[in-house]
Amino acid sequence: MSSQVVKLVAVPGDSANSQESVDPFRESSIEHLGLLGLEAQRQQLDRDGYTVVEGALDDAFVETLRTRCTGAMDALGQDSAFMLLQADPIFAQALLHPVAVAMAEYTCGTGCIVSQVASVRKRQLTTRTSATDLPPYADMALHRDPYPAYSAMMTATLTLDEWTPGAGPSVVHRGSATLRRGYSKLRDTAERRAITCPRGSIVIWDGAVHHEEAPRSLPGERVSLHLTYTRAVYRPYEDYRDIQPQLVAEHGEVMAGLLGANDPFGKNTPRGHDRSKMGYAVRVRNS
Repeated sequence: MSSQVVKLVAVPGDSANSQESVDPFRESSIEHLGLLGLEAQRQQLDRDGYTVVEGALDDAFVETLRTRCTGAMDALGQDSAFMLLQADPIFAQALLHPVAVAMAEYTCGTGCIVSQVASVRKRQLTTRTSATDLPPYADMALHRDPYPAYSAMMTATLTLDEWTPGAGPSVVHRGSATLRRGYSKLRDTAERRAITCPRGSIVIWDGAVHHEEAPRSLPGERVSLHLTYTRAVYRPYEDYRDIQPQLVAEHGEVMAGLLGANDPFGKNTPRGHDRSKMGYAVRVRNS
């Protein structure tokens, strides 16, 4: 990627003084983050479940990316757009941003894979609506409690507008990723922290961290690009999509479940998730 597309900002941090126990398989990822000047952010991600890398995106790249995001959403007539790798080459550049990839490999392991590339637009709300009443959640919400001890998912959000308290920023529950469980009011003791940062930042959070969305009170819009990465192990060894209809017709619903025909994974359209299949995943989550 050319230097005109992205820029990296060195952040003070001294990994040599760290007293934590390091998994030998993660040493290369830790070293790489240190070379990028991201040791302080790595430690915050481990401690708080999220971090922010300011100044990571070139202004011209942000402007072009924002235009492409809004164009994709306008074409669909909605405030989100998915499967953006097929929409424009700039989304591949965003997905390959060295900060996002380095953080993803540290969190989800070397060889992690892309799960979703989606843009979101938040508009001003003059009254409270159901959209602002959503309960806190974790991106790993379809995992059964307790979550794995390792991180299975990470999201890198590219901020294409400034995040201020009135802009409708994401609100994280600091440290909640260490619970390794989905959100519950019964254990809701984490500190809420609204993420504020300049345009052109990358906001990163662990898939297990609880978070929610603050309403936007300011005029205008807040546009962001969400890049979600996951561990490669969450894929089957064999792919039967070519003969899936035949197998399901011959063997019925149990076969459909085994082949993943009923779940939402790998079935996004540019408009987003298949809601009926997402409902299926929620129903079977704790079975």
